[in-house]
Amino acid sequence: MTTDTITGTITTGVTLTSASYTDPVTIASGASITGADGSTSAVYSNQSAWTVQNDGTISGGAPYDGVLFNGVGGVLTNELTGSIGGNAYGVFITGPEGTVENAGSIGGGVGVYIGQGTDASVGNAGTIAGGARFGVWLAGTHATLENSGTIVGGESVYLAASSDNRLIVDPGAVFVGDVVANASAANTLELASGASTGTISGFGDQYQGFQAITIDSGASWDVAGSLSAFQGVTIEGFDSDDKLDLTGLAFNTGDTADLDHGTDVLTIKDGGGHTLGTIQLAGDFNGDFFHLLDDGNGGTFVEDDETPCFCRGTNIRTPRGEASIEPLGIGDLVMTADGPLPVKWIGRRSYRDWQAVGNHDVQPILFRAGSLADRIPARDLLVSPQHAMFLDGMLVPACHLVNGISILKLEDMEQIDYFHLELERHAVIFAEGAAAESFADDDSRDAFHNAHEYRALYPDQPRRRFVEYCAPRVEDGYALDVLRRALAARATRLRPNRKAARTPAQQGYLDRATRTMVEGWALPPTGDEPVMLAIVVNGAVVGQTFADRYREDLKSAGFDGHCSFHFILPQPLSPELSHRIEVRRESDWTLLHGGPVTLSPAVARAAA
Repeated sequence: MTTDTITGTITTGVTLTSASYTDPVTIASGASITGADGSTSAVYSNQSAWTVQNDGTISGGAPYDGVLFNGVGGVLTNELTGSIGGNAYGVFITGPEGTVENAGSIGGGVGVYIGQGTDASVGNAGTIAGGARFGVWLAGTHATLENSGTIVGGESVYLAASSDNRLIVDPGAVFVGDVVANASAANTLELASGASTGTISGFGDQYQGFQAITIDSGASWDVAGSLSAFQGVTIEGFDSDDKLDLTGLAFNTGDTADLDHGTDVLTIKDGGGHTLGTIQLAGDFNGDFFHLLDDGNGGTFVEDDETPCFCRGTNIRTPRGEASIEPLGIGDLVMTADGPLPVKWIGRRSYRDWQAVGNHDVQPILFRAGSLADRIPARDLLVSPQHAMFLDGMLVPACHLVNGISILKLEDMEQIDYFHLELERHAVIFAEGAAAESFADDDSRDAFHNAHEYRALYPDQPRRRFVEYCAPRVEDGYALDVLRRALAARATRLRPNRKAARTPAQQGYLDRATRTMVEGWALPPTGDEPVMLAIVVNGAVVGQTFADRYREDLKSAGFDGHCSFHFILPQPLSPELSHRIEVRRESDWTLLHGGPVTLSPAVARAAA
């Protein structure tokens, strides 16, 4: 036979040689190849690698295999109508490279074995069945198996290759039997995207020997296993579409899941703050919060929650330490700047889909960890745009602190759930360690979905006509400008450990200020470019200047002589008024030593 297509029925098996066949070979639909008992496998090659496509039926005789590529590698595609069966192995491939793509059915004592090569690759969309041994057994140097179908065996999969094994699982894939990877190799369980949510049950039990779990972009997976099963495992790509089900960890309302954004280590703690376990994640979790839920089967769900502001998983400081907001209730104590106070009411409001996306009035403000001070907030914190933070003695709505680097305005949140804590009086509380205001009823209670709850609890409470804030509320002005510039300068130095690098030592002095000029000196932090300075009078910037003029006394003192400034005010200051003069570095808005200088009125105003 000289054609590459095999048709009809062959009962003595086929040995692939270049003298008889042309590579590649197709076994046509309806064709049948059977290996004779005690003779050889149904399809056999030991001289060179072959590419075989099977649309027919291949049956190995006792005690041989359906397909045997012995020492030469090869590529086998078993189509939807294809069927391969063997007494010992359905498919047995050894050699440099071995690849099997299956959409039909393959069976044997071992369904598919590929070994002794540098690459072993199996893609299964059909059924591969082994007996008491393995459905798929891949050895060699490294192996890849992708399953969107069904694999059955005493161990459905055994990835025995010595390095870089990868098991790719599509949603809906079925494994009957344990899935075992060589514990001494680098093994990755990759969870692929699909039209439905996939489920992996028994990680660490049915699925053994994997050091990494990768969840593909756009995928949705529920992965179940004991907390100990995830120790030493890195999970990449975990997001709000996914769940970890910690079987055997009974859910308690006081337990928390806290992510260290510097290391991506998720720590599970009980209500007393004791660590129950850790999970190593990898990815971008800015703006994300993790919380725990009852899985309904005696275990605990871990979810990545992108819903913002005092929401599930946000830590609030209490007299007993940090506590997740969801178990807090009316009467519970929270810490304020003046000591503990009980919660009077918790307002809740939610936005979904079209109500949230593109709605700038409700999209939250993200404070990155460390954006306000070293390790404050301790984790990324999200608040509603008008929720005020307490900084420099002021209450400043979050929307006025956005700098685009460390404090961001989010835009595309599809699910937003706001929680606001009301106390007996307006006070400063602490969320993720950051000082923020409690709820103040400025006639906004009806914006919350549970406003009726407050009226039921406090039917005789009069509606407030005004709010007595615990500190000045600032939305513009010079003090806010100084704060914003300081936070922006901090943002440029913010490090992954939530601390800002120290500002290089900068020397300078405001020597003299009059109603017509300002002079002094300022050294650049690196000794290179001259310092740009802002001249500020009564909170208004009246001009800018470089500290680049030469002064002999500075040179004699060992400084760069070209570091002084002499600035003539655009117009003389009125002698009838008081003036506060400051000189600030433009780079970080720090005040030059020697300032501010206050000029008192030189003459009294004439009486009207």
